[in-house]
Formats: sequence, structure tokens, C-alpha cells
Amino acid sequence: MAVAELEPSQIQDLGDAMSKLLEIKAKANTSIRFEVKIELGDGKEPPKKETIEAINQILRSVKDGFECQ
Repeated sequence: MAVAELEPSQIQDLGDAMSKLLEIKAKANTSIRFEVKIELGDGKEPPKKETIEAINQILRSVKDGFECQ
């Protein structure tokens, strides 16, 4: 398992590397699973409801049920 905190540009780099990762997955006949965690705010004060809903709308466009609680 690989775990890292990524900057937005590094997430884009990971997206760019996806075809290479999936190629290795196919050659090795193994599974690969990605888990994404998104944290909003600074941990002291919760973000505004409008902010959470705007972000959730984008996340749900990626996958149904993908949203911040």
C-alpha cells in the first residue's frame, strides 16, 4: 500500500501516470484500487454549508455518493 498527502498538481501527475499504472496492472494480472480522502477546512472551524455543497456537487459528478459529510 502506498499512502501520501498530495498537492493538487501531484494529483494531476497521478492522473497522467494512470495509463502506465493500468498497463502494469494488466500485465501482472493483479488488482489495483484507489481510495481518495478529501478533508475540508483547518480542523478548527467547519467550512460554510454553501462551500461544502459546492464541493459535493463537483464530487458527485465524479461518482454518485462521493461527498463530504
